Amino acid sequence: MSTTNVRHRTDLLLLCIVALACGVAVFAVDPRPVEIRLSSPVVEPGGSLPVDHTQLGRDLSPPLVWDGLPEGTRELALVFDGPYDAQPRPFVHWVVYNIPATVAGLEAGLAMDGLLERPAELAGVRQGQTGWDSPGYRGPWPTREPGSYLFTLYALRCAIASGRTSRS
Repeated sequence: MSTTNVRHRTDLLLLCIVALACGVAVFAVDPRPVEIRLSSPVVEPGGSLPVDHTQLGRDLSPPLVWDGLPEGTRELALVFDGPYDAQPRPFVHWVVYNIPATVAGLEAGLAMDGLLERPAELAGVRQGQTGWDSPGYRGPWPTREPGSYLFTLYALRCAIASGRTSRS
């Protein structure tokens, strides 16, 4: 297993452990299911990601909006993944965490590399290591990677500590 795969698995394992720990707290307080609604104004449910948000286009992160967060949510984490060359595990295209619960979405082409300005409410937001061995959004190559892609938003009751995988 390469260093990249180990680092990537470690990052996702940390995110999963924190999500599970926070999730247990959510269900211990209120066992009723909560429906978080996550959507994008540029993607219809079950539709294709527009070319501007893929490697065939400008490779910009798509705009996302959400609501219906459970009460007590402290911060959010987002993972975007999908199929890759018939591998059994999905390929991770984007990991974003430390998103304040007061934020209701992310704009398209969000500057997350520290080189460009971004909204003040997102100053503490970080990105985790992806399948590309680097933080930051990198969209799919749709002609090579057909299939379903998934954006997953985690509502957390506790904060994820920033670590070596983050870049401001």
